[in-house]
Amino acid sequence: MNNFRIQDTTQKDLEEDQLNKREENVELICEIAELCNRPDRKDPEVLLLLSSIGAGKGAMVTTIIKAMTGKYFHKAKAGHGNVASKTLAFEWFENCGIEKIDLQGLQKEAVSNCLNKLPNIIDVLGMSVEQSANIRELLEAVFGGFIPPGTSVKYLQKLQKDYGVGCLQKMYPSNSKEWEVTRVVFVASASQSLPTALVEIVRCLLESHDQATGYFKYNIDLFVVITKCYLVEGFNTSEKTSESN
Repeated sequence: MNNFRIQDTTQKDLEEDQLNKREENVELICEIAELCNRPDRKDPEVLLLLSSIGAGKGAMVTTIIKAMTGKYFHKAKAGHGNVASKTLAFEWFENCGIEKIDLQGLQKEAVSNCLNKLPNIIDVLGMSVEQSANIRELLEAVFGGFIPPGTSVKYLQKLQKDYGVGCLQKMYPSNSKEWEVTRVVFVASASQSLPTALVEIVRCLLESHDQATGYFKYNIDLFVVITKCYLVEGFNTSEKTSESN
């Protein structure tokens, strides 16, 4: 009898947990729809995802798509090890990679009318920082909207190798407002050490200013997302959230 009671209690707890998560998702989706429908929200944000190799950016994009559509769509690539670092590419997910045909249920009802206001996401497969000057120039070009979505990073790195640092500015002299980055999301894995070299490059770029005017070069906000917390013993996200509140 005791075993049955334990099983019933466990099943009830699981059902309540799933119900709570669904209610949280409903609130979150409605909040996103309200933000997108604000009168001052004319153009979609452009989010650049940065991380070291294997931090879980691809999984995060897939999770965003699943949460916003109510269904699993595998659209983001995932990188592992040194192979990924040699095949970098800028992936452009227009409106979070979501199309109207992907939406269903609550998501369809809430998001359909503001789909074109959902953020555009630029995903760069994990970076290893061997030549910081090259990475800095590359990020400057992306921040400013000079690099077209879908451009091979391997190709850009070859340009830098053949013609030196500074060549990207000559090769891509014109930018597009649509491609300008408005948010940088730094994705870090709880199971890995923080890639301090890459963090320092991003920090220096965001703090740089125009010599003539004194204004910051980039109007970009920086966010940090910690992934793979389940791999670290004692890492309780709920406790940390309650403490921060």
